[in-house]
Amino acid sequence: TQSLISDLVPSHKSQEFDVIILEYFTRALDGLYDLAKRLRGRYPDASIILINVWQPNQINWFEDGTLVGNLQEWAESNSLDFKSSDFFEKLKDPSLDLRWWGFEQRDTVAQKIRRDF
Repeated sequence: TQSLISDLVPSHKSQEFDVIILEYFTRALDGLYDLAKRLRGRYPDASIILINVWQPNQINWFEDGTLVGNLQEWAESNSLDFKSSDFFEKLKDPSLDLRWWGFEQRDTVAQKIRRDF
């Protein structure tokens, strides 16, 4: 990021970036689109990468179409150590219904950024 390299580049020189990484899980509704627009204008040749950082509790577990809990709760209910090989083997069960926790407004902003920039 710019803050990590600002001490290495003299202040009178313009900085150019090849890659810009934006984490958008929590900030998509707080000006992320406007930031991406400004960055695209300033750095037209840079690649912009959107990263959605997620946690296991954001994966929902369903049974018979009804929300039961999240992935971590599923593991606990099956007495599985969350990082064990048994845990990963059980994830392969085709009858296991896991779905991403959605945030439609945030995802819409990210889709607009992908489309426009």
